[in-house]
Amino acid sequence: TVRQGTPTIVGRAILFPEGSAHLSDDAQVQLQEAAVLLAGKPNKVAVRGHTSRKPLPYGSRYHSDWELAFARSNHAAEYLVSLGIERERIELDVVGASEPVYRGANHALLQENSRVEVFLLDRFVEQSGRRGD
Repeated sequence: TVRQGTPTIVGRAILFPEGSAHLSDDAQVQLQEAAVLLAGKPNKVAVRGHTSRKPLPYGSRYHSDWELAFARSNHAAEYLVSLGIERERIELDVVGASEPVYRGANHALLQENSRVEVFLLDRFVEQSGRRGD
């Protein structure tokens, strides 16, 4: 095990349009709801960015699905920080297209793969000190 910590999802998946890392009004509301559940706890928070397996659009500002997934998780994390969640509690996880929730041919369901998930971990800020301390 590289990282210990059982993840518990907070809220529901925050969906993004294909090829975009823009936080919609709905995404902001979902993050506001998650922030209420995260506030005041000492637990670490993982913000995990996902993409679909669809190729990025021509001329995309992102060079790979990893870069797009990072931008999504980073924007979500920065928004959580603006809502009062302590930066040192947050870690970014980027999985790109490697963890789809749907693998079929239904276009509407495929869009659910373009998402960010917020997890509350059973690790605490105090446990994540530097090695050698």
